[in-house]
Amino acid sequence: MPKLKCSVEGCHYNRNNLCSRNTISVDGPESFSKSETECSSYAPRGIHNFYEEYANFEENLKPETEVYCDAEFCVFQRNAKCYADKIVIKEPTDRPGAKSQHETMCKTFECVDNIK
Repeated sequence: MPKLKCSVEGCHYNRNNLCSRNTISVDGPESFSKSETECSSYAPRGIHNFYEEYANFEENLKPETEVYCDAEFCVFQRNAKCYADKIVIKEPTDRPGAKSQHETMCKTFECVDNIK
């Protein structure tokens, strides 16, 4: 499992730059760049909903998180999972303060050669 670092401060699951979810999903099936990807597991901070049952709010969070990914043109994606050693989820630098999953991205995304 990749070691996940998340700098999306406004996400309900962000705890000290770690994700309290056991798994996350990265979307971007036709992405050719980082900015075309997004964390579909994002939930705005303060939203209390049924998704909390999939989260671990203990103090001892680990950086290892299973990452499902449909960015088929990413070099780290195989069989709908991410196989990078480390993955970073963040907000675009020109738009801090994400309020939806569309305002997040996978900073680790690397497009395979000869695609675009």
